[in-house]
Amino acid sequence: MKYSPSDVITKKFGNTEIEILKEQGAIITSLLINGEQILYQGMSDTFWDDEKSIRWGIPFLFPQAGSLTEDEQKQLGYTMPQHGTARKSVWQKSDETENSLSFEFDSNSQTYDIKIPYNFRVEVKYSLDEKWISIDYTFENRNEKPFAISPGIHPYFRIPQGDKNALQWQKEFEKQIIEESDIWQQNGTTFLDTKAIEKFNFTIPDVGTLEVGFDENTKNLWIWSMKYKDFVCVEPVTGNPGNIVREPIVIEANSTHKIHYHIRLK
Repeated sequence: MKYSPSDVITKKFGNTEIEILKEQGAIITSLLINGEQILYQGMSDTFWDDEKSIRWGIPFLFPQAGSLTEDEQKQLGYTMPQHGTARKSVWQKSDETENSLSFEFDSNSQTYDIKIPYNFRVEVKYSLDEKWISIDYTFENRNEKPFAISPGIHPYFRIPQGDKNALQWQKEFEKQIIEESDIWQQNGTTFLDTKAIEKFNFTIPDVGTLEVGFDENTKNLWIWSMKYKDFVCVEPVTGNPGNIVREPIVIEANSTHKIHYHIRLK
């Protein structure tokens, strides 16, 4: 199925505005702060066609971030594609306030060919403030057994190819990121250990400093880009690839779990 801009839902509060497509995982496709587009929107052919991997906006990675080896999928007990299936499923709008929009997705509304074999519900609440957006997920396990997850988000930040080497990174990670520039700028990934922090800052020339915030559920952060593409992904995740079978978040039977992220232009 193909979508068009007419399918997008818009929400504005103060100087912050978002656009969302619920048919593609309730993904944020646009984030405007003070009139500045924060997100990359260049590879539109990957977005409006659900047969292609999304490389735009802020995809949600669930039930796991990253890919799984054959052995890891055997341990998990079911098959999942890279980054899971929630980003390729239709979500439904569940609530709206003056400064927020909420969407939900559950086991009965899975529209991707591969299904998560659990009874679950996920709700995301997007809350807007001045120069700020909060992204809050609530996960509900409706099973009589535990449900393991290792999610994350995958923001594509709009950064011109020529500015990638001019980015200023948070001090404690600067050395590793710069030394691995040839990796993450050419379709590889730099893996950061973020267990000791709750905010990650980087400065984009002529834009300002972006703060990517998260709670204690986020243990790692991935830096990734592609050569000649005007974006850099800064991805807060629960753990590195395969974490869903190593150290996942385990939601006990008939219980819920919450995860928080935010993006702020400072």
